[in-house]
Amino acid sequence: MIRIEKEKYQLLKKQDKEILQKCEILADKQLSKEDELLVNLILTQLLDDWRAPLLDVLNNLLDKYK
Repeated sequence: MIRIEKEKYQLLKKQDKEILQKCEILADKQLSKEDELLVNLILTQLLDDWRAPLLDVLNNLLDKYK
């Protein structure tokens, strides 16, 4: 399940707001695990520090394929 906390995202451009709106629509759908991961990854791009979540995902992948 995707949790969207609007206040933690930077919505500096019109496109940012559009991305958030579309993620909110998708959050209400029954997504596959892969699609849910993709939406969560997209949401990280709206964060001020978007690099940390990407590093977390990469570290998890590295651990998985050791």
